[in-house]
Amino acid sequence: MKPAVFFKGSVLALTLFSTLAYSTDTTTTDTTNTQTDTNTTTTTQENTTKRPMVMLDGYVGTFSKFGFNNQRLDDDKGKYPTESYTALITQLDLNIDPTDKLGWQDTSLVFDVGATLGGLAYDSTKTASDSGKVFAEIGIWPGFAGTGNATGNNTRNVLVHNAYVAFTSKYFDFQGGRYESTTDYLSGYTQGFDADFHYNFGQNKNSQVKAWMQASWARAQAYSNGLNDYFSATGGWQRFSPTSRSRTNRLTNLDGSGYNLLGYFQAGIDVLLANADGGNSIMFRPFTVFTPLDFTAFGGKVVGTYAWGDFTSNTTLEGYAVRIDDEEWNAAGEDENLELINNIRYNLGQQIDRTSYNLSLIQTFTYKNYDFGLGLYKNFGHANAFIGTIGNSTINSIVDVYPSTIYEVGPSQSAILGRNAFSAYGWFGGDEDVGIGTLTWHLLGRYTNSTKSDENAISLELYQQFQTFGVGLTLQWLQVHTNNGYKVGQVSRADVPNNFAGRTDDRSHAYFYIDYKFSTGIVNFAKKSYKKL
Repeated sequence: MKPAVFFKGSVLALTLFSTLAYSTDTTTTDTTNTQTDTNTTTTTQENTTKRPMVMLDGYVGTFSKFGFNNQRLDDDKGKYPTESYTALITQLDLNIDPTDKLGWQDTSLVFDVGATLGGLAYDSTKTASDSGKVFAEIGIWPGFAGTGNATGNNTRNVLVHNAYVAFTSKYFDFQGGRYESTTDYLSGYTQGFDADFHYNFGQNKNSQVKAWMQASWARAQAYSNGLNDYFSATGGWQRFSPTSRSRTNRLTNLDGSGYNLLGYFQAGIDVLLANADGGNSIMFRPFTVFTPLDFTAFGGKVVGTYAWGDFTSNTTLEGYAVRIDDEEWNAAGEDENLELINNIRYNLGQQIDRTSYNLSLIQTFTYKNYDFGLGLYKNFGHANAFIGTIGNSTINSIVDVYPSTIYEVGPSQSAILGRNAFSAYGWFGGDEDVGIGTLTWHLLGRYTNSTKSDENAISLELYQQFQTFGVGLTLQWLQVHTNNGYKVGQVSRADVPNNFAGRTDDRSHAYFYIDYKFSTGIVNFAKKSYKKL
């Protein structure tokens, strides 16, 4: 992306911000308490800040990764450096909420449209004859079907990340269009809709039963460390030629070729049981995740929360079994689908089973403004081949699952998501009021063992939040040992012999990012441009 283009976009966003004053409507309410036994009257004033009907908000951010391993690239030995780069991003959202104007109490209606402009300012992998590798994280565009030839010369650096309507009511919620999702296994931006029917009951209506579903036909990232326009992930999973033996019932092009654009779906039922103050609760969730003609998963989630004064315990246990559908399984060996060698199927160089399993356990303790905990994450088989590769909030809410080199599959994908991977991690940290804002810090350690590689990591994460901007720094020591018979960046089992020598690489690095936030409606706008993907 040309620096002049980004500069103009940033100036435009800042100009729009500077022409708009912070506009909050403040109402004052007199509350009179009469004490009849003393004939005294106490009057207090309560200030209630209402958000305006129309808000404009966003941020300008920069994100830099500094890789400490600058070894010379040697593909024959599987030897690759750790990249360094700097990305810039500008994001602007127009949000309209007429709820207060309509006088609604239990119902709200919100419209939002937003655009993101971003690109690379520096890429250490770029040379005079090579457009570099980091475009795979910032600006990659393989076409909507996800099947095109993406390069550093055909990036897409502008996208409409938000274009949605959100409706909430006492019993029914709906959101549709383009928006940021927080659903397990589908965090990040999605194009589709989610809806739920819910009913509250029990003491103070703190208990709830909810039936929900989410449908997604495209995904995107709009962050300073990950930027790509909306494209169909399922198109890249399943393709076929005009002569394919398994193309029945799949979408086709005029020439008879095609790919699976049928979408990605999740659905489940949540049963939440809570006490009168909501401090103690337990939630049960059976769910399913599937892409038609590709895979189907069934799983469950249990979340227990218990509070004793300033101390809180939260336990989350979640898992699923995923089975590859006949269409995908039988298409192996043709049309860039699963690789087939000696009747064994492979996905990106790692063996995949017809049925695989995943299990995640997170135990979190909080005391006042401090938190600490531990987590376990286990794949039985290659359970993350289709589910939870990107946007897996069952682990990326704590652990960075893309910390490796840009030359690795993903790119930069951790062994956490690999075949038969087992990860154990622990952390502690907190929020400190340091007078100039809130300092958030965490120290995290992780061990991962998988069929392809093993990893050891220790990271220190710091984020200083000011009123309108924030500064973040992450320092991570990361050691990766690639096992015999595997290679960094391997996408085919046939490309690497079984006796290929393993190696250990230092993937230590630092992240540094700055966010300048602005909003015409919320002074303490806390959104960050960086996100664990």
